[in-house]
Amino acid sequence: MAALPASKPGSTLVTHLNSAMPEDILLSEIRSSLQDGKAVVVCAVWWICMIWSYMPKNIIVLMWKAQLRFCLIHQGAVVTPPHHDSEGPNTFVIGKIGLKIWVLLRHVNGDNLEELAQNAVSLCSNHDMTKFEAETVTIAPGDMLIQLPGMFHMVYTPIPSLTLGGHFFLWDALHETLVSRALDHLNSMLFTNQEHEHTDETLWQMATMLPRLPQEEIAFTLTHL
Repeated sequence: MAALPASKPGSTLVTHLNSAMPEDILLSEIRSSLQDGKAVVVCAVWWICMIWSYMPKNIIVLMWKAQLRFCLIHQGAVVTPPHHDSEGPNTFVIGKIGLKIWVLLRHVNGDNLEELAQNAVSLCSNHDMTKFEAETVTIAPGDMLIQLPGMFHMVYTPIPSLTLGGHFFLWDALHETLVSRALDHLNSMLFTNQEHEHTDETLWQMATMLPRLPQEEIAFTLTHL
């Protein structure tokens, strides 16, 4: 893990933002990055627990059920092996105490589901990362990381740490959700760490909302599915 490149501004897997940006611009940049298939890191986000409540209407309508759902408490020197989060949501984590080193992984040929599934078996069982691009992100207190649906990752916790997190769905990223759920169907017990209840109901509700979205957003969403 120590040999992997650290993510930095301008990297191929992650967009780096700062909470000092105007809120509407920050949220727009987050959405744009997720549309483009990149994870997002926002530094010094002390107000993040309330971010979803303050989203401008034109942004919040495009995300669904974003809320804090889990708390990770680890001792130091803990490694969480490669996996992806089940059911296909975006995942966000917020550093509260200590540090975490997040390794983000993207398959070199993500458009080929069969090849991705085969290489993911090697990744999750033998930790073979040769078919994946990788970058590391250090999450300090106040930092937030937003992952793409189905993005494989592993985590190293060097010191005792507490991290908050949760999930949300994004219409613009449903094509990534589809791939993630297909991988779950192929080999869910190997690729992921847990199942999330009510995901199907959430996606059904998102489908019923499509007629209420702005027409330009519907067109964009359909071109990515």
